[in-house]
Amino acid sequence: MEFIDYYKVLNISENATLEEIKKAFRELAKEFHPDKNKSSDASVKFREIFEAYEILKDKITKDIFDERRRKFYNKQSFSFENIQLLKKYISAI
Repeated sequence: MEFIDYYKVLNISENATLEEIKKAFRELAKEFHPDKNKSSDASVKFREIFEAYEILKDKITKDIFDERRRKFYNKQSFSFENIQLLKKYISAI
């Protein structure tokens, strides 16, 4: 399962207020609603926007998402650091 960063989906900061989350959702939902946008990926994008809003509008689900997001990005940076150390080790041999 691929990690989806809902803040990036809505183009908002992780510190966005509920009002900013709602505003971003409304603007993007209008833009990508399948009845208004006839592009082939509009319905997929619309579902992704709706899913992001559903998670971020509720404090409990947002807190759970924020924790998972922190773990995901910490794991990514940890992996990058390991690769850099491995490259350093290999070049020293």
